Amino acid sequence: MNVRIFDGNHHDPPGDVVVIIDVLRAFSTTHFLFLKGFESIRLVGTVEEAFLLKEQFPKSYLVGEINGYKIDGFDLGNSPEEVENNHLDPSYLVFMKTTNGVKSALTAKTSDYSLATGLLGAKVTVEYIKTLLPGRGVVNLIATNPQSDEDRACAEFMKDSLLGLSTSEDLTINRVRGSFGAKKFLDNSMPEFKQVDLDLCAGFGAPAFVMKLENKDEKTFLKKVDT
Repeated sequence: MNVRIFDGNHHDPPGDVVVIIDVLRAFSTTHFLFLKGFESIRLVGTVEEAFLLKEQFPKSYLVGEINGYKIDGFDLGNSPEEVENNHLDPSYLVFMKTTNGVKSALTAKTSDYSLATGLLGAKVTVEYIKTLLPGRGVVNLIATNPQSDEDRACAEFMKDSLLGLSTSEDLTINRVRGSFGAKKFLDNSMPEFKQVDLDLCAGFGAPAFVMKLENKDEKTFLKKVDT
């Protein structure tokens, strides 16, 4: 198996499987949305598109951020804690826009299989890829935040796991918690970034599940895979 890591949110490398990694926080927030019972999340590229969809589908939630900050007029920020602590109706639609994870997911579309994960779903995603590509194939891991180490740490853990090399969950978690991107969640002068979000994101989740990307009619959806 050929496993490659790319840093940044602009890559669309050819391959059999692509995994879009955003630990802090896009694909950790989606993890908690699926735990709330939502069946599908539509990813959108602009704030304007999100608001137009909200007008078209009033029974919907807008979720996301720009540069980490909740977008004015959105129902939720890019925050697992907000998802956990708000009463949400899982029959509503969800439209999500984020700086790195969603942007990357909307870019990387040429692979046969497209998946997304944070650290929470990293191990189960590895096992799922092994069933898709038993023994051979090209897997591209996209560490979407080029300015910090948390996505790269997750990608390296997944690469080593796919290749049958030794891995350390504790070391990976410590890299996430010690990353540049994690610092704002520990800074009391930045109340918009809550430590509880870091705590919810920086671990290997239970229950864990795979999240797959589906492209249909120029729309991109994220869905939970029952494995």
